[in-house]
Amino acid sequence: MSSDPTDVPEGPAPSEPDGAEPAVRDDADAPYDEGDDPSADLLGTQNSLPAVAIDFFKGLPAWMNVAGGVVATGLLLAAVVMLYVGLGDFLVVLFLSVITAYLLDPVIDRFEAAGWNRSLAILTTVGSFLLIVGLSVVLIVPYVVHEIGQLTGQFDTYFSRAADWVTEAQVWVAEKTGNPELQALGLSDLIRRLPALVRDVAPGALDPVKTGMGWALGSTTRALGAVVQWSLFPVFVFFFLRDFDGMKSYLFELLPFRVRRSVLEHYTQIDQKIAAFIRGQVLVAVILAALYSTGLVVFTDIDLALLIGVLAGLLFVVPYLGTILGITLGTLMAVLKFGVSFEVLKVWLVFGVVQGLEGAVLTPKIVGDSVGLHPVTVMVSLLVGASLFGILGMLMAVPVAASLAVVGTTAVRWYKKTSWFQEGSEDAPTGDDLL
Repeated sequence: MSSDPTDVPEGPAPSEPDGAEPAVRDDADAPYDEGDDPSADLLGTQNSLPAVAIDFFKGLPAWMNVAGGVVATGLLLAAVVMLYVGLGDFLVVLFLSVITAYLLDPVIDRFEAAGWNRSLAILTTVGSFLLIVGLSVVLIVPYVVHEIGQLTGQFDTYFSRAADWVTEAQVWVAEKTGNPELQALGLSDLIRRLPALVRDVAPGALDPVKTGMGWALGSTTRALGAVVQWSLFPVFVFFFLRDFDGMKSYLFELLPFRVRRSVLEHYTQIDQKIAAFIRGQVLVAVILAALYSTGLVVFTDIDLALLIGVLAGLLFVVPYLGTILGITLGTLMAVLKFGVSFEVLKVWLVFGVVQGLEGAVLTPKIVGDSVGLHPVTVMVSLLVGASLFGILGMLMAVPVAASLAVVGTTAVRWYKKTSWFQEGSEDAPTGDDLL
């Protein structure tokens, strides 16, 4: 396959010389006769439109053709906006269904290659996936709720201990600087009073579990809507897995022949980038979540060990965020409960060992040398997506960034081949001259 997307067929094949048999396309590639082929309509060939219609369109001024294109684009954008507004929160469920189907598709393909019926393979895989997720939630949520309950009951002790450390620090700084006024800042008293102040302002703030349940169950309509939305999740996953290949082929067959080569090359590159991130990074993140949480629960005695481990692992999809957040929260919990002690070193040891396994084993074996997205690109795209469209924007950020990266690479390659860019290249300085 040529790497130059401009190397594409230039429309229909030339006519055969006299006496030669006309080229016949295979039925699998061309399910329609030449006269009925919808691609001919897209190409605007003489055989697909009456002569009167062709003369009519040729006689239109250029500005009318441009105006028609603008109107068509506007109608398409209006349809997208209406779809976005009409579906609302349901778009999150729909997009998560697409992502889940994308993750599970290689598993279905392996079952199918082994002789399984595709529908049976989908039911088995989706059922197993939902069972694993359900069991994880059932096992993790009660433990986390219990941990949060214990933590909220110890807030006063933790803040009092932090206030004592602040007092000692103030005394030390005052002695070193010779400024006794630093001891009268009142920071320690403010820290001791902070839990009570928070309770006075928002009585449920220190019990996030009850607060979240109250919000979710406070409206019957909201609760029923959420149940209906998420009950359709496995249904959408099933149909996306069953029909996704057919939908791709159908849409591809609607493309004009002259652009199919370029679209196929760009689609392949985009798919490789998305697969390297989603199928690679997400799998590594799940494994890291299991390793972090197991290490913190077994080898340390800090509060919220399981929750910190799961968050640190799953947030690995955002480069560096999961590791930094996990070490920070783990260290904070260790210091609040045990002070500056060996418990802090145990937290650091867990993260150090798991990070070593990630760099030496997990990423090389799972992600390999596939070219994904730059960490900065991932972080910026997630921030922009979250700012514009919330959770849905974060889910769409990586696919959109991968698509823009591939299209941008093609644009830069085309730009560097232009005569405007090449002019004066004989004596022009290079990037190394800036160093």
